[in-house]
Parts: sequence; structure tokens; C-alpha cells
Amino acid sequence: MLAPNPSPYTLEGTNTYLIGERDPIVLDPGPDDTGHLERVLEEAGTPSVVILSHRHPDHAEGAERFADMARAPLAAYASTGSSVCATAAAIADGQRISADGATITAMYTPGHAHDHLSFVLEEERAMFTGDHVLGRGTTVIAYPDGDLVAYLKSLDRARAAHPKRLYPGHGPVVEDPDPVLAYYKEHRLEREQQVLDAIDAGDATVPEMVKRIYADYDVSLHAAAALSVMAHLHKLLDERILKQEGDAWRRA
Repeated sequence: MLAPNPSPYTLEGTNTYLIGERDPIVLDPGPDDTGHLERVLEEAGTPSVVILSHRHPDHAEGAERFADMARAPLAAYASTGSSVCATAAAIADGQRISADGATITAMYTPGHAHDHLSFVLEEERAMFTGDHVLGRGTTVIAYPDGDLVAYLKSLDRARAAHPKRLYPGHGPVVEDPDPVLAYYKEHRLEREQQVLDAIDAGDATVPEMVKRIYADYDVSLHAAAALSVMAHLHKLLDERILKQEGDAWRRA
């Protein structure tokens, strides 16, 4: 079910999923929008549990309120739950959650956010990807919560599961996941090379790099682009490829 929160970052809006038949699992209630939450509850009836992919507001803002409306327990990755609802239960990597006609297994996929979970639907060998992989375009890895080293490992882990279909947090269903997952990794490595090329061309600060790398993008997206560049820079810093001198970045 599509939440009414379209934007350049959420595409058409957040996808809220009802998993199972009677008493379904509700994944990502989305923003705290009364109309949307009421529509989800009307469709879900009596949810068995409300779960979250991660704590970002477009997925989790309405979670505690919806769980109260539905009189259902709320569960999420440990740090997600504590930030959204003090009584939320923790979901562990590999934990199975069942509803009528559906069983999902949690897969810890940090990178977009440190607390990100994807969920594998056993009956379809499909994956609910949250913001790990979108239905169109690529996701933002924004420093400091975004971690590129973790993200690349999470992409490999998701691809190794060989999902047959992806149900993303934003955008349409992905029917052929393997090339999409491969592209996501290639895209990040290409962006990393663009950062290095910008530094080699004399760009030392993040604004200079953003201006070069994202020259064809609307300037309204440059703030998010700067956080993405920062994520790349800190990966390269950790790998001792770069060094930081104040606001300037150089080859180590």
C-alpha cells in the first residue's frame, strides 16, 4: 500500500506491505499520516505484528501509532525499536516471523542505515528490501549513518540469497533481481572512482567534489549528494587510500 509521501528520495512514496492472509505482518507503516494508517488498518484487519526495515521517518514515523491503533506488537532491529518505541521487541538476524500463509526471515543488511533489515519471504523466495534496494534508481548512502563498507557487504549477502523478486520500500517490484543487485554494487564502485578522479583533478573539499561529480543533477539534491560523497571519503580513509587535512582530502 502506497503512502502519500512522494519526493525525490521516496519516489512515489513509501510502500507499506501486508504479508500473509489473515492477521498479516505489517511491514513499514510509513509516515504518521492518519489517512494512510487508517487505510492500512482497514485492509490488514487484525495484524499479528508490525515490523520495521529501519528507523528512517518515511518508514517508521507512524509505527508506534499504528501499532496502538491495531493493538499489535511492534518489532524492529534493537536500536530501531528503542528509538521508535520503548516497548518494541528486537528482531535478530536470521529470526523467522510467521503469519497465515507466509514466513519471513530477517536478514541484517546495514549500509543505508546501521539498523537496516531486509526480509526473505520463504514461500516466494522473494525479498522485502526496504531502502537497501529500490524499485527504481539507487538508494542514498548518507554519512554518518550510511556505511559503504557495510553496504557493499550487504549487497553481496542479498545477492547470495538468490531472491527471485524484490519488494522495495520505494518504487515498483523488481522481477529480475540479480542484474539489479550487481548494478547497485557497480554503481557504488564507479562513484568511488569518480571521487578519486575528482581529487586527482584538484578538488579537495566535499563541495568541490559534489559540483564536479553531480554537475548534471538538480542543486536541490546536492546536500544529499554531499553526504554520499562523505560516505565514500570515509571508506577510502579507512582503507588508507586517502587522508584528511581539515576540510581537505588528499591521496595518502
